[in-house]
Amino acid sequence: MEPKTLSVQDFYEKVWGEYADPQHHPITAEGLSVQTRVVARRIREAKPRRVLDLGCGPEPVVRVGSAPLMVAADLVFDMLLHIKETRGGAATCLDARTLPFRDGCFDFLWCGLLIDHIQSPGEWIQELFRVLSPGATMGMACWRRANLPADRYPEDSRMCYTTAVGEELSVESFPTWEAALRILVEKDAGMELESFTIVPDDYVLQIAWIRIPP
Repeated sequence: MEPKTLSVQDFYEKVWGEYADPQHHPITAEGLSVQTRVVARRIREAKPRRVLDLGCGPEPVVRVGSAPLMVAADLVFDMLLHIKETRGGAATCLDARTLPFRDGCFDFLWCGLLIDHIQSPGEWIQELFRVLSPGATMGMACWRRANLPADRYPEDSRMCYTTAVGEELSVESFPTWEAALRILVEKDAGMELESFTIVPDDYVLQIAWIRIPP
């Protein structure tokens, strides 16, 4: 049966409650756990005052209290209400392509497992830079496309997902990571890359870090 194709917002409105559940989706849960540890280390090093967790998902990897201001942001309102109720902190409902923040208002930005929903990353990355202050740190994560199982990523434009009740869904997912890296290197020739094997031969988590010039 052909999966039902949903918009990114409709997809996450439907699956957010199970997406990070280790019982249903252990791969995502482990990927989030790795991101949490890596981001915590970077925050300890950077000592930011204003942090944005963009595309935070149901289990934000930036811990509340890790900075004086920490904003969790995503496009699913009910999910953000759940985050507010269970862990507190600031939460903003938004479209990640157009950020409702003033220029230079964050000194640390994390964007995990969102880039492959952005078809053309150039303008989007410029928008990320707009809200970052001089000297800020930015990190983003993505699965390594070449390793992903073909039945879950059958094309260069979608991801397939099976819900807990067996419904087959499809959502836009693009191979934009390499293009994003080229743009980031132009911004910071000292860009750092980290790689973590979550499932050998299938799921490899890639993380890129850059620092905005002072």
